This record gives sequence, structure tokens and C-alpha cells, in this order.
Amino acid sequence: MLLLLFLLIFGRRRIPTGITLLLALLEIGLVNLSIALNGAASNPFSSILLVPLVLSLMLLPFKAGFVVLAISILGQGLQLIVPATGHHSAMMQSHAQGMVLSFILTSLLVTTVIFYFRLQLGAKTAAIQQLRERQLRDEQLLAIGTAAAQLTHDAATPVQTMGLILEELSDSRDLTLLVELQSQYSQLEILLRNWRDVADDVREARTSEFSPVNLIRAIRHLIILARPEAQINWPQQMPHNGCIEGDRT
Repeated sequence: MLLLLFLLIFGRRRIPTGITLLLALLEIGLVNLSIALNGAASNPFSSILLVPLVLSLMLLPFKAGFVVLAISILGQGLQLIVPATGHHSAMMQSHAQGMVLSFILTSLLVTTVIFYFRLQLGAKTAAIQQLRERQLRDEQLLAIGTAAAQLTHDAATPVQTMGLILEELSDSRDLTLLVELQSQYSQLEILLRNWRDVADDVREARTSEFSPVNLIRAIRHLIILARPEAQINWPQQMPHNGCIEGDRT
């Protein structure tokens, strides 16, 4: 079996569709030739043609699978016109026709069953993929919610400081207060810019590269703010090589 042999050789690697179709048709042609030389339609081993047919229906696209099915049925039908001399008499003609009809019905039944299960498997795979995408979306929304809470927490201090400075400016004209106000405003602007980057990453499925040191520091900062009571043994030596790719959530 050429196709089965190639599957064993390639292992888990996917065989190109063209090669699979060529091997299936070649194997069907060789088997039909062997059957024609050894009893033609009355040869009981004609059912061996179901092996390349089943493999083709499992591995090939639907249209290519129908091509293999048609060639298999055509090859068996041609066995009926092979001369009966030397192999089977005219009395065996009805038996040969019955075997060909049995092969055709079996092939159609096998094709129907395999295509039905392939459609069911495709539908389940699509449903699983949609579930994974929805789960990923939920995780991203949860991350956005966490980031929004963190942004609110981080932005609260600059906003409160700016409010106090504005109150003091109404009573005095100290220029140092203006410098402090500008500093707090810049800090708030950076926070808002980071928040926009997070939203853009989620919307555009965009990824960025982060150094391990900065990522560990950011995670440590978030955990200290969210769970200050948590006891975590952080690494003493930070890795300085490499990078981590992901979105900002």
C-alpha cells in the first residue's frame, strides 16, 4: 500500500495534497490492473481497493475525495468488460456484476459515513476555536478591567496633588507650585498614554517586546499594590538577556 507506506514514513508530518492524490490514484490503478489479470470482477480481493479509498477520504479535501471515489468505481466497472476466457465463464458474469455492485454500494456508504463524521468534526473544531477566541477575549477584557483599576489608582495621586496645588495657587503666586503642577500633569499624561496603548493592543491584536527585568518589576509593583499582604519570594538576580513578546494587558 503506497499511501499507507508514505504515511508511516512521514509520521506526523502532513503529506501535500497533490502527492496524496497522486499516490491514491496510482495505487488504485495498480490494484485494478492486478485484479484484471487475476479474475477481474470475480476476484474476491477487489475489496482491498477500499483501503486507499478510505485513506483518501480521510486525508484529502472533499472534491479530491470524490475524484478518488469516482476513479475507484470506474476501475471496478471496467473489470466487467475484461474477457472472461481463462478466468471465469459466462455463468460467473452475474456473480461478477454482483461483486461490482457490492463494491459500489460499499464505497458510497463508506464515503457518506466518513464525510458525515468529517463535517461533524469540522463543526466541533470550529466551535472549540470560537470558544477559545471568546475565552481569550474574556481574559483580555478582564485584563483591561484590571488595568483600568490600576490606572484609576495610579491617576488618583496626581489628580489629588494637582487639585491641592490649584487651591494653593489661588492663594499665592509661588512658581514652584507651577513646576510641581507641570510634573504631576506629565505623570498623568504618561498614565493615559499607557492606557491608550493597552486598548490599542487589544483592539489590533498587537504585541510588543518586553525585557524580563521590566516585566518582573511591573508585576511586582502591581502585586504589591493589589495584595500587599502576599508573601512572595522574588528572585534576587534579574535576567538581563532575552525578551518576552505579548500585549500590554
